[in-house]
Amino acid sequence: SEFEGSYRQRLKLLLQAEESTNHRIPEVLSRGSTKYLHAIADGALSVADQRHRYMQELRRLVRNKEVISTKYLYWTELGSRRWLEICERESYQYYRKSVELLNKSAAKIVKCAIEAVGNAELDLVSLGSGDGKKDNLLLRHATQYLSDNEHTYYYPIDISDSMIVQAIRTSVSQGVPKERIKLKAIVADFTQMRELQRVIEDRPNPNVFSILGNTLGNNDEIVMMDAIADGMLPGDLVLVEINVDKTGSLD
Repeated sequence: SEFEGSYRQRLKLLLQAEESTNHRIPEVLSRGSTKYLHAIADGALSVADQRHRYMQELRRLVRNKEVISTKYLYWTELGSRRWLEICERESYQYYRKSVELLNKSAAKIVKCAIEAVGNAELDLVSLGSGDGKKDNLLLRHATQYLSDNEHTYYYPIDISDSMIVQAIRTSVSQGVPKERIKLKAIVADFTQMRELQRVIEDRPNPNVFSILGNTLGNNDEIVMMDAIADGMLPGDLVLVEINVDKTGSLD
């Protein structure tokens, strides 16, 4: 079938990727096509965390009375679903207002990123992609600058596989032409960015890292920013959302 033929071709490309020298780092995993998003999440899905050891790690943290990372709240399908339900509540103004602010600023952000990178084919690496709504706003504007045969390269990263699936469905929809998106989904702890370099670095183009929503609030800020610094290479950019208004107005 056409799908099986595409799958075989993907395997061939994966093997060829390690032989390519047109990278900023060696041994990278190539992207997947968005052509079959109605059938599968993506042809290139990287699971970069030892999730089978989470229960043992939780037991160790509890026994040692250590601080438990909030990533475990979002790890399960129930935990991620509860978070999305909170975001949809009328009373949770932080999320609602931040979406409104990004909607107003997305065009300017994308334009500045393109000018800094030097071409319209942005590599957007979303740390804590969540349901993908905010990424969708950036991708809408990014794809508008593309010429024929050009693409926007999108890398959603989240600890929750159910969040990743939702991010793919939401981000590559509503005004985003999926034929203009090259996508690689990553299920991982995004504090391990140095280890993820080989997953997101399959082009010499600089990356645009985005840390939106409550991503910083869910982690130790120093650990998070150190992780980003470890994952960045010369020329990379970072977009950070920081809530500094306790009223939730974010004006």
